[in-house]
Amino acid sequence: MFRELEKRLKDLASKEIRIVASGAYPTKKATEVRDVAVYQNDGTPTIKAAKFVEKAAKANKDWKRLVFEQAMKHLGGDIAALHEIGKTVARDIGAHCWRVDTGRLRESFKYQITTERQMIK
Repeated sequence: MFRELEKRLKDLASKEIRIVASGAYPTKKATEVRDVAVYQNDGTPTIKAAKFVEKAAKANKDWKRLVFEQAMKHLGGDIAALHEIGKTVARDIGAHCWRVDTGRLRESFKYQITTERQMIK
């Protein structure tokens, strides 16, 4: 019993959930949506920072509870538990991304669950 729990705990410790903006805009430049997300959130010399990621985190203080509950489920053997975290956080960030009128940015937030050995572009 403890060996299985130790195995799951090590597995959980190696996981990382990332929220990414995927795809490209259907324009001549085919600008990557992830680049637009960074420009809009952090700002540029000509774009005022929207800080939608920070606003989503502030508005959703229950993320800590969600992470704790889903981590406990993962330790109990529920392999889908971490996906609930990714889906919820990606949805909440998208809900706070109001600036891009086309909706492509708002609807492009996806989550990835990786281990520390995997590289993400």
